[in-house]
Amino acid sequence: MQIVDGLLRIKRIRESAREQDVLRERRALDAATEALERAVEHRRRRDEARQTQEQQMVARLCAGPVKVREIEWTRVDIDGLRQEADKDRTEEEGVRARREEARDVLRAAQQVHRAAVRASEKFQLLADRERESRLEAMERQADLELEEFRVRAPESELEAAA
Repeated sequence: MQIVDGLLRIKRIRESAREQDVLRERRALDAATEALERAVEHRRRRDEARQTQEQQMVARLCAGPVKVREIEWTRVDIDGLRQEADKDRTEEEGVRARREEARDVLRAAQQVHRAAVRASEKFQLLADRERESRLEAMERQADLELEEFRVRAPESELEAAA
């Protein structure tokens, strides 16, 4: 019985550790989600700023006479803004991928935790059955001893009477 109880204790410790893993991974997922929200907002603000800047550049060109080289510089500047936008989207996609990875790790931790819970439950059932079996055996032993006492008692009374 001590072995089963010891194993049950070990299973419960492991279950508790897996539960802590789930909590840690849930916090990591929350952090990754917040990072994604910040990245989306950052990209949105930068996109708005780039769009405003691009509109100002085009408006400046349209405001009056310009030289060919000014058009070329504006085109290069606009290309630079679009490259920055591409870079921001790539960074956002990386953050999104990290969040998905955190979600996958959380799911895996939850599966491991469920397996640990099932193992603990199985050992709890085993321990309960072992206790019941031991109690039944003790009751049978007590019944046998009581029956043996009843059988011996009348003989003792006969000998005492004689």
